[in-house]
Amino acid sequence: PLVLLVVLLVVPGWGHFGDNPSEVIAVDNGGPWGEWGEPEFCPGGTHTTGFQLKVGPRGHGGDTG
Repeated sequence: PLVLLVVLLVVPGWGHFGDNPSEVIAVDNGGPWGEWGEPEFCPGGTHTTGFQLKVGPRGHGGDTG
């Protein structure tokens, strides 16, 4: 059962790894903090293949964000 689950999750993604991006969405503020902007979505018939996340050290007090 576990092998079948892994196959069902992995096989549909074959062929998508290594795709050349046609567009890269990035922020340009270069700073440690930023403001939330408008959401950006993939055009119809396309998909996201990866993302990067900037994470800072935990501060004192409430780190909500």
